[in-house]
Amino acid sequence: MNTSSQRSTTAQQELEFHVQATIVDTACRIERGHEVLTLVVPGRVLFLAEENELTPIGFLMAHQLGTLLMIAPFNEIRVVGPIDWAGMSGSSPGEFAQKLVLSKAQAAALVRQLQENGVEATKLSAEWYGHIRLIVTSEPHVNGQDNHRLEIILET
Repeated sequence: MNTSSQRSTTAQQELEFHVQATIVDTACRIERGHEVLTLVVPGRVLFLAEENELTPIGFLMAHQLGTLLMIAPFNEIRVVGPIDWAGMSGSSPGEFAQKLVLSKAQAAALVRQLQENGVEATKLSAEWYGHIRLIVTSEPHVNGQDNHRLEIILET
């Protein structure tokens, strides 16, 4: 393993430890990839249903993440906003468009809050997929909340 990979792995391990120690919601999870660490946060933790303003817990989590990300050696921090499709009665273009707009607004809100908490704007970006990147695709009225999440993807 070269020095860059070792630093990346060490940074991932340290951040994973700190995230687990500071993020209180047990529904959050961390996925590890090659030079990528993804924090998956249920949308209900950060936002009220169908809203794009952070909840009090969302503000706290953004503050904690901002503090950690200011010192972590990640070059790129992407906030990705998929949204569940629970409650969508059909495949109307208007319903899908609303989910996409909400997905964009939630990802952008978290990026703004991370910037306000000291994370460099040049490292941050927001992406949104609405209903396009579902984890659970069968019976959305039952499992749709699994799809309502934000992913914070940290790349070295």
